[in-house]
Amino acid sequence: MKKRIKLLCIAVVYSMTFGVTSCSDFLDRDPQSLVSEKDAFKNFVNFQGFTEELYHTIPDFSNGYWTNSWNWGEDEIQSTAQNFHFGVKIDNGDFWGWQRNFDGWQAGWMDRNNNSTNDDRFAKSLWGLGWYGIRKANLGLENIDKLTDATQEEKDLIKGQLLFFRGWYHFMFMQYFGGLPYIDKVLPGDQKLTLPRLKYSECADKAAADFREAANLLPTNWDNTTAGKRTLGKNVLRINKIMALGYLGKNLLWAGSPLMNSVSGGGTSYNAEYCKKAADAFAELLNLCESGEAPYRLMPFAQYSSNFYTTGQNWQIPGGTEAIFRGPYYGANNSNWGTSKQYSPLIISEGDVKFVPTANYVDNYGMANGLPIKDITKADPESGYNPEYPWKGRDPRFYNDIIFDGVRMVAGSIPNANEINNRYANLNTGGSYRDIATGSRTGYLLFKFVPRTANKYDQGYGYDKVLTYTFLICV
Repeated sequence: MKKRIKLLCIAVVYSMTFGVTSCSDFLDRDPQSLVSEKDAFKNFVNFQGFTEELYHTIPDFSNGYWTNSWNWGEDEIQSTAQNFHFGVKIDNGDFWGWQRNFDGWQAGWMDRNNNSTNDDRFAKSLWGLGWYGIRKANLGLENIDKLTDATQEEKDLIKGQLLFFRGWYHFMFMQYFGGLPYIDKVLPGDQKLTLPRLKYSECADKAAADFREAANLLPTNWDNTTAGKRTLGKNVLRINKIMALGYLGKNLLWAGSPLMNSVSGGGTSYNAEYCKKAADAFAELLNLCESGEAPYRLMPFAQYSSNFYTTGQNWQIPGGTEAIFRGPYYGANNSNWGTSKQYSPLIISEGDVKFVPTANYVDNYGMANGLPIKDITKADPESGYNPEYPWKGRDPRFYNDIIFDGVRMVAGSIPNANEINNRYANLNTGGSYRDIATGSRTGYLLFKFVPRTANKYDQGYGYDKVLTYTFLICV
């Protein structure tokens, strides 16, 4: 026994000594493992590697959680099964609900406890990674002079991307918080931050300057550049001139709106100067697209749905030639775990949280002749709208996007005879699709983002069937 105890003591001492030595060796950094600023920024490949991380700061707005809420106006309303999404919190007057400490489920993409630039869609939020992205962009811009081993084209590509992201994150913040300090330099970490909050118009001017310079520096198509040929055919998500012009116009248009003009102290009407500048930016963008210099164009209406989802196409990212700016997509089957099921009522689908269109949203769809509906309660000889047949002769997009009472929902067989009645959308008052907790609260369904086959019978949301993804700016 004493011999065994002695051997055990020797083993423990040996393991402790080895463990301490191993830990010490691990924590001691090898000087060769450190990358100096000179090396990090000295050539295009290294600097582009630094810049690439900015793409992974973009949240996945449409697949960032199991079910996803991103329409927070009057477009849609959620079923009553759960109340953790921010859209419900807004309806309940909880305007702080976007913050991480008021989001126990961590379901929102505005602010989360954990943020990372890895490939985890649950670890990305606009607030956390937005400020990180701005700092990183500024860090790159302040070191742009260290990029000595590079052509002028390569220098322009790097600087253009950094300027775009700095402008983009400020613009994204401005949409939700109005005017705020515009951070255009690396701020010290050991000093009190006292930058003033700017008016909305002042922020918009600074963002416009960044977008404009980015557009001047960037190509319309990376595939046509010498640097881009290294990754030929894989440059579709890289920031280009069209993306910069698109956000330049959008930023200026927002600044010219009555709401933003009002908060900037310019009155309650449109700011004509901002609107004209926005029109000029959009005209420049459209001329490049229509001339064929840029690879963006409207798709045939028969392919309209592929703007929002693809099915049976080996998980091809939706958007086609209309999607201008999209973030990385982190998992081929991500939308199958929630997004593809959140628009079908539980009676023909899975999951309980459902997002349905409001009547106000549905009424915004005009007529097939392009004219709007002036009053849904009255006949309109000009547009052809007739309240006795409210769903007749509407805009073709209406029939793609909106499900109303009587529309066929299940194409294939329904094995259970007791469920045959659910083949068609029973959206009338008291109908089987009208459950307020797990179905429609409004008498409509929204199938803009998923195919009609996204139900448990047709299995249109199966493992390899559908990929739903929203883009951020389009033609």
